[in-house]
Amino acid sequence: MDERTRTRRRGPGRPAIGRDTPLTLDEILERAQQVVHAEGLDALSMRRLAAELGVTPKALYNHAHDKAAVLDALVARVWTDILTGMQPDTSDLVEWLIRFNLRTRRIWLDNLELATLAMGVAEPNEWFVRSSGAMAELMRDAGFPDVPLAYNAVQTYTMGSIAVASARPRSSAYFGRDPERVLAEAQRLLDHDDATADHRGVVEARFEEGDDTHFEAGLRILVTALLGPSA
Repeated sequence: MDERTRTRRRGPGRPAIGRDTPLTLDEILERAQQVVHAEGLDALSMRRLAAELGVTPKALYNHAHDKAAVLDALVARVWTDILTGMQPDTSDLVEWLIRFNLRTRRIWLDNLELATLAMGVAEPNEWFVRSSGAMAELMRDAGFPDVPLAYNAVQTYTMGSIAVASARPRSSAYFGRDPERVLAEAQRLLDHDDATADHRGVVEARFEEGDDTHFEAGLRILVTALLGPSA
């Protein structure tokens, strides 16, 4: 993590003023996560974080250079959570890839406040190069005839679903629209018009319920198509 973020893991050291125990990077990230989850990205600042932890802002800078470094480390923690326990299953790489994308979406949906930051490009370091190479090799071994095309399509499908889920509540709030209320009203209108099942399905596909219902089926169809006639 320290190679991909501007954070530093330090030894325990001495307790900060007003504390009985030394401040650690994990503690900083845990509290930052709580603030972001409860109040959003804009609520987090180094001064706010210091106050939450009972230390001075200077004490935080011994572990993280700035707010961006803290958020970068939080995003890295989510990716680490996704990757933990997801060693490729060489007996069925295609199914592993599908499960990996399902896990990626599920965990990012649990961390929606940070999800938009996951769309940022990574640092061009050794980890970035090695992980990209490993994915290219995995997708080649899975049988995709055009690996870059397959990777781009699957990444866009999965991360696009996450991006929509992240943006929908904020964009709707800007216009004073609650998605659940809007869907309920839309369903009432559909009932009034005796809408067809397809009509209802298209409407529901524009909301969270539709995302959850159709994502896996769509992913499997996409992967099969990218594998080509031999799939």
